[in-house]
Amino acid sequence: MLTNQQLRILYVEDDPLDQMAMQRKIRNEKLTFELFLAASVKQAQALISQSQVFDVVITDYLLKDGNAFEIFDLDYPAPIIFVTGAGDEEVAVKAMRQGAYDYIIKDTERNYLKVLPITIFNAYNNYQAKARIQLLESSVLNANDAIVITKANTTDPSDSRIIFQNRAFTQLTGFSPDETYHNDFSLFVGEQTDKQEIAHINKQLEQTKPVRSELIYYNKLKEPIWLDINIVPIFNENNICSHYVSVSRDISRKKKNEAALIRAKKEAETAKKAEEHFLAVMSHEIRTPINAIVGLSNILIENPNSENYLEFINSIKTSADNLLALVNDVLDLSKIERGKIEFARSEFNLPLVIKNSVQTIRFTAEAKGIPLIIKHQDKIPVNVIGDSTRLSQILINLLSNAVKFTHEGQVILSTQILEKTNQNVKINIQVIDSGIGIETHQLTRIFEKYKQADENVMVKYGGTGLGLYIVEQLVKLQNGEVAVTSKKGMGSTFSIVLDFDLAQENQEDTHQITGNLMDVRILVGEDNLMNQRIMKTMLENWKASVDVVDNGKQIIQQLSKNNYDVLLTDIQMPEMNGVDTIKYIRNTLNLGIPIIVMTASSFSDKHEAIKDNISDFIQKPFNPNKLFTVLKKCITKPSLKTTMTNQSLSQNLLRYDLSYLKRISNNNDSFVKEMVQIFIGQAGEIIELLPQYLAKKDFKSIADLIHKIRSSARNIGNTTMADSGSTIENLIMNSKAEKTPNLIKHFIEECKITQTQLKEILIKM
Repeated sequence: MLTNQQLRILYVEDDPLDQMAMQRKIRNEKLTFELFLAASVKQAQALISQSQVFDVVITDYLLKDGNAFEIFDLDYPAPIIFVTGAGDEEVAVKAMRQGAYDYIIKDTERNYLKVLPITIFNAYNNYQAKARIQLLESSVLNANDAIVITKANTTDPSDSRIIFQNRAFTQLTGFSPDETYHNDFSLFVGEQTDKQEIAHINKQLEQTKPVRSELIYYNKLKEPIWLDINIVPIFNENNICSHYVSVSRDISRKKKNEAALIRAKKEAETAKKAEEHFLAVMSHEIRTPINAIVGLSNILIENPNSENYLEFINSIKTSADNLLALVNDVLDLSKIERGKIEFARSEFNLPLVIKNSVQTIRFTAEAKGIPLIIKHQDKIPVNVIGDSTRLSQILINLLSNAVKFTHEGQVILSTQILEKTNQNVKINIQVIDSGIGIETHQLTRIFEKYKQADENVMVKYGGTGLGLYIVEQLVKLQNGEVAVTSKKGMGSTFSIVLDFDLAQENQEDTHQITGNLMDVRILVGEDNLMNQRIMKTMLENWKASVDVVDNGKQIIQQLSKNNYDVLLTDIQMPEMNGVDTIKYIRNTLNLGIPIIVMTASSFSDKHEAIKDNISDFIQKPFNPNKLFTVLKKCITKPSLKTTMTNQSLSQNLLRYDLSYLKRISNNNDSFVKEMVQIFIGQAGEIIELLPQYLAKKDFKSIADLIHKIRSSARNIGNTTMADSGSTIENLIMNSKAEKTPNLIKHFIEECKITQTQLKEILIKM
């Protein structure tokens, strides 16, 4: 039924001709509409913010500064009619899901205006009727609390029978009204229901007093529910209690939170101890390699011409490497527990790693008078492939524990080959001590985090056993095995079994680098002075030409005026960090220079934004071999810019995908042909007019023209062209038109190629 009252209509349309047609329609048909016009999302927002009251909102899909979904986001309390072009039916469906009352397909002849008045009146009348019904339903049927009415039995309230329940009660318990009708509340009583509390409730109801309680009832699935129940007697005109009304609310979450708070209190007390333990762990785990570094350094200072000079240097380096790995492991403990830690696969000298690990502990052992002995039961292979740093970390943890708990006797590191093939070797490494030993019943807890055999051990020796926890995790994550045997007062034996791939015995020493980067220009972004010096010296030793800058802004300045073959940049820098710098290089400078990221941590989720814009990354402190390999790989690859340009201009790359048009039209060939012809015509307009607008620097006309074809490009499956058009529009709208000429030229080329390909397929169709 049409309304005779004057309706206030907000019409959001950026086409002046459509606006005029709408005004003419209202005037010619003398419609009772007061029309308010908005040509953009911004104007619509302004009108709405002025507290204007509109009965109906009509909005076009594509607007100059956004689209109709931004109008939906305003959540305006009026029916919205969505207007879109042919081919955008999928968008219209999405609009209906987001709250549009109806949608109208806009045609070039503006025939849609014929049905618009009746659509407006229907929208208004239905919206008003729906609002009234919703208000009534909300008041009567949709109370949030569960409501039950029973006939009152004041002699025996437990026998009061249910005659009504609302929807919330049905949802809460799972029982339908038919299942509960004329049943009493014993239907919901279960094992955990407090029988004494039920007796208290019944006693109150016998005296026709209201009662409130918290009680566990059971739903249809026999699951317990904590309820806050408020029961009120209802009296008739003779002042006789005729009914009980029960209003219940699910407080299971509240009760769960209360229990969680109790647990949290206990956990907080445990966490406090764990925090104290953590500091002890850091001391326990870090002190040993630091002592080795300090001790060996002092020996070298006092005996600079020692014949063991090289051996001491290697041991210092091993200790430093293990210290760094240890700090990373402790700080990334959660990563270890989640199995996210990465293991290197590189060639290393197995006997040398074992020897250096023992050497790291030797000074601590000698201070206690404890000999450290290496016993190879079999001739172990020299060159193997695996993670030498992790192996050394495991051995140092086991050896340091053995020395700490041994007061007399010796500590032996023993190796034995369990299996060997041409490609692989399985080795059992044992650390045997003659120390205090461990009670049999305590062996299961020593690998737990922050645990030791007993409290007396923790008090006397310090630490909390995190070292053994790390050992177990590192071994198991490499598919190895860990075991321990011990007797109180008779020492302990810790065994680890690990697999290693075999390498060529006579392979060239990987520590000797004789790289050549002659004629390679490298820009380094690094704010740490020492790292700058290291990088510059290393790269110049490889005969590269190197410039070093302190921050991202300086990187951009250098790239703007100089040509470089590769950029090496840190992530954390002042002024402008590495992530923002890389985005600027790719998106604003439009450079395809290979970029290698240097980072002190793993390449994590926070770097996702740049992963597609870099050539590689390397962790600090880095292995020179790794850096050289990455550099050679990057400078021999084509730049990102070259690759993208070649892809963009490839005549063979298919520029269309008509599956969307076929899907929405149920494979209607005539419809698909019509859409292809429309795009070919629009592309012709682009090819003809864009070069003219570009020559005149008429960027507004360029943006308007591209805006018209963007959705068409997406409809025929050329998302690259649509996205490129969006980029050009955004740059122009944000007063950055000077950065668009090259993009516009590529856009024109893309139009030409797409048009040509579509003409060919149209002939075949």
